[in-house]
Amino acid sequence: MTITTTTTTSRENGAAGSAGAAESAEAAQAADAAVRTALATAGITPTEEEIEALVAGFPRFRAMADLLHAVPAARYESPGLHFNPTPVFAEWG
Repeated sequence: MTITTTTTTSRENGAAGSAGAAESAEAAQAADAAVRTALATAGITPTEEEIEALVAGFPRFRAMADLLHAVPAARYESPGLHFNPTPVFAEWG
């Protein structure tokens, strides 16, 4: 699987720069809301500095989670979460 990323400079963006800034602000607000909602649901109360760090890392975390579902060959496979609680003892000769 190949993952390709592209970056553009502000000169390449041209007039789309202001639209990109608006989208970026919306994405930042969405990340902040998602992080705060998850923390509240879990009953965790971190400091504002910790929340800011979580919000800053959220887009990358979300992208990695999305990549887990982007592998076509594994789409319909069952996860490797099988556990057999029956102990198996090896015979030692």
